[in-house]
Amino acid sequence: MTCTCGKWEANKIPCSHLIAVCAKHNHDATEYMDRFYRVEERYHSYEPIFQPLKDRLEWPEPEERRIVMPNPRLIREKGRPKSTRICNEMDDEDRELPTSLWIENGPKLKCGLCRQEGHNRRRCPTRNVASTSHGGTKEAALQQREVCSSNTVAMSCVAKVPDLRRTMDEVVRPNEEIQ
Repeated sequence: MTCTCGKWEANKIPCSHLIAVCAKHNHDATEYMDRFYRVEERYHSYEPIFQPLKDRLEWPEPEERRIVMPNPRLIREKGRPKSTRICNEMDDEDRELPTSLWIENGPKLKCGLCRQEGHNRRRCPTRNVASTSHGGTKEAALQQREVCSSNTVAMSCVAKVPDLRRTMDEVVRPNEEIQ
């Protein structure tokens, strides 16, 4: 006896189709179940006497100890993971990138101090090398302010920005009038 669904042959438990046929012909569907699934077989599996296990200290020592090493494929490597993308002919490294067009037609560098094109604030020729942020002296910072104030369009110069630093007296006594 077989069924087209294949569940009865695979599991040896009657499928819904077999149960329907058994109900129609007044048969017991448990007759078509494998012996393994019956309650009597479960009782028979526990009939033999089991020997209790000894204490862990009395276990026999194995002849060879197997050390299981971790799978190197499962260990995460340092850094950014490599791409698993399959490269094709469009990914040739020899092809020329259109960077020269961007440089020619793209945005020009403009200095934040003197507002001239061709360099940025870091490479500005009017900027002094020594400044307070780079460990320079106060005199060098004053010279920088003078250079910026003499420039015609220096809107972002330090000389134009008011000094908002507080002295220790202002911080300690905030309610008193500042002279």
